[in-house]
Amino acid sequence: MNFLHGCLLEPLALLLLATASVAHAQSCVAPIPFQYEFSNAATTSLSAATPSDPCALSVAMDANARSTGAGFLHYQGAPLTSARYSFQLDTSALTSFTSPVQRVQIFSVNGQQTQPQQSHLLIVMLMGGSPNPTLRILAGTGTGTYLQAFTPVSLTQTSNVLRFEITIGSGTQATVSYWINHDFTATPDGFVMGLENDVYGGIVGAELGLSSPSISFVTAQNGRAVVFDQIQSSDDALFYDDFSGGAQ
Repeated sequence: MNFLHGCLLEPLALLLLATASVAHAQSCVAPIPFQYEFSNAATTSLSAATPSDPCALSVAMDANARSTGAGFLHYQGAPLTSARYSFQLDTSALTSFTSPVQRVQIFSVNGQQTQPQQSHLLIVMLMGGSPNPTLRILAGTGTGTYLQAFTPVSLTQTSNVLRFEITIGSGTQATVSYWINHDFTATPDGFVMGLENDVYGGIVGAELGLSSPSISFVTAQNGRAVVFDQIQSSDDALFYDDFSGGAQ
């Protein structure tokens, strides 16, 4: 329970701490539907990586960050029953990142309806590991519990392309599928199955970046950036045409 509490973001805290930096204030345009940047006790930048790759999100925790420290792109929109997300994760700047007590949330997908103690359909945690970091993938059931990939997912290098597909379903028909350095056309590298998450009412948003860090992560890695690049999503329809600044 303590582990999950460290993973979850408090909506009220986000409303109070969020600074809505509209994409045009940056040196690039955030990929739809990730249009807004939020930061608290973190150094965050959104800038052009290469001419063919318009946006890279760089986030480093400040030395005074606590569990509410965060820097991420966020959106919210109309509900869908399935969605795909893809991004490159570069952890090469992290040093001595070998212990799983060093952990930080890097990605989450939100449901339309908040369930008891459980507002997320998907939470992806980055954890220290040797020789490379690992991922802990948690999927919401809508009953106040999470199912997870059976073992932490080991990354093969310090720069990896991560892909996720989330489906809404009832009667244990819903799934979360993931690919590590493979295209969506390949067989998934793993699943979280047996989910009954239709009580969420659909997928309405996502957050990509760093949030809910452990104290061990902040102590060991403050000032060292994790970079998110090649950000893509299948659910551009979730982005409201009249969406304007501020936490949603």
